[in-house]
Amino acid sequence: MTRPVLRLKPPTGWMNDPNGFIHSGGRYHLFYQHNPYAPRWGRMHWGHAVSDDLIRWEHLPVALRPDSFWDGALGCFSGSAIERGGELYLLYTGVSILGQYQMLARSGDGVSFSKRRRPVIGRRLLPPGGSGRAFRDPKLFERDGAFYCVVGGDWKPEAPAAGGRSRAVRGTQVSLYRSDDLVEWRYVGPLLRGVLPDGGVFECPDYIRVDGKDVLIASPMHLPRNDEGEFENLHSTVYLPGALDLERGLFEPDDGPGVYRELDGGTDFYAAQTTTAPDGRALMVAWMQMWKRTMPTEAEGWAGAMTVPRELSYEGGRLRQRPVRELERYWADTAGAADFVLDGTASVPGVRGNVCDIELTVDMMGASEFGLRLFIAPGDGPDRSCVTLRYDRKNASLVLDRSRAAVRIASLDKGEAGCDVRTTRLKLSGALLRLRLLLDRNGLEVFADGGAVSMTSLVYAPEDHTGIELFSDAPVRVVELRRHAIEGVGTERSPR
Repeated sequence: MTRPVLRLKPPTGWMNDPNGFIHSGGRYHLFYQHNPYAPRWGRMHWGHAVSDDLIRWEHLPVALRPDSFWDGALGCFSGSAIERGGELYLLYTGVSILGQYQMLARSGDGVSFSKRRRPVIGRRLLPPGGSGRAFRDPKLFERDGAFYCVVGGDWKPEAPAAGGRSRAVRGTQVSLYRSDDLVEWRYVGPLLRGVLPDGGVFECPDYIRVDGKDVLIASPMHLPRNDEGEFENLHSTVYLPGALDLERGLFEPDDGPGVYRELDGGTDFYAAQTTTAPDGRALMVAWMQMWKRTMPTEAEGWAGAMTVPRELSYEGGRLRQRPVRELERYWADTAGAADFVLDGTASVPGVRGNVCDIELTVDMMGASEFGLRLFIAPGDGPDRSCVTLRYDRKNASLVLDRSRAAVRIASLDKGEAGCDVRTTRLKLSGALLRLRLLLDRNGLEVFADGGAVSMTSLVYAPEDHTGIELFSDAPVRVVELRRHAIEGVGTERSPR
């Protein structure tokens, strides 16, 4: 099985949620949920990697291990990082036999971390109605000299039942905490509350300010599919633009209560975490995987990877995502064509590959469908394996279909209808369709309409599956097509 080139993956074992994403000591640090002993979820450690440019990563020794009473049951769950006084602090969830509570670790060199002996946000600071059964994933941020964190958890609302009586149901919430020193914390208030099926939780909550707009991000478990075709995965990642009141601990979403916007419409995107670059850019990375799926790389001793980090902007009332500009430093030869008419199926000389960055602008003219076939197997004939991305103009939707990929990925959860095809809404303001695609051997990241829509999916293609075709159901004008090969990236070093 080919390993990804552009994306961070574990040197061995298991990887899930990104943790502690931060620029500190002149480098970007990205920690992650890690089982170093097997390519499957287990007692969680924190893996650790650093980068000068968000593209080339170097693995460092494991940062946190489940070696204390407070994290010895299931391990060191997700959390975040902040720098203070030249030291790097990690706030994470420890899972003990007593429940889930927030722990603190610190480091002077950014490599070796020492833990506080007891939780800094423990039982006495549980949010009203909350329990230690589901109280996790703290995300730190600083504002006006004070430290804050948002934490996901459960609560017990009262729901009306038949006959006018009430019955207890399990809800989910995101709570806000404040501290002056990262050690002594106080509860401020609930930012977000709701009820999810099967006792789901708003996992991995995140807050960031993007272009002056407050944005709350969370990963709700078992969020039901809506009428727009969103939230088709077992678990989803959503964002809510709004206004944060730090004094009252309230978040007022622009769309009103109970309305969530899907952050990525693909098959494999979860637990997104943000940070702010030294130049002020808002950055985001996510786990490029989904729970309860077959994982073909297990046979090779590893599983899981991260997306390419993305720049966030808030434009036209929408959060937009674009690959970090540092990726362009690794562009090699460029091939493509401009201002030509396509009617049917065609390939463009030089436009092929499975580690590349593709920019495409198409005037749909009178066509109702346009698309690309990617990762096409060598040979001839219509039945070659490939992945299809197509724009359905009539239904204003972008459709990603990996049902013909060389390696099949299956859902292991009966509640998920399937994981081959995903559809996301994309309404063009005119006739121009703008796409950007990152291909990376076993993954595809799609950005449309200047990043207003994204779709992220795993694709396990053999190394010689490099064919690319364009197709349409009527004449379209390809305004510009550029394929940038990417070189010099896959040079991760082994842990010290």
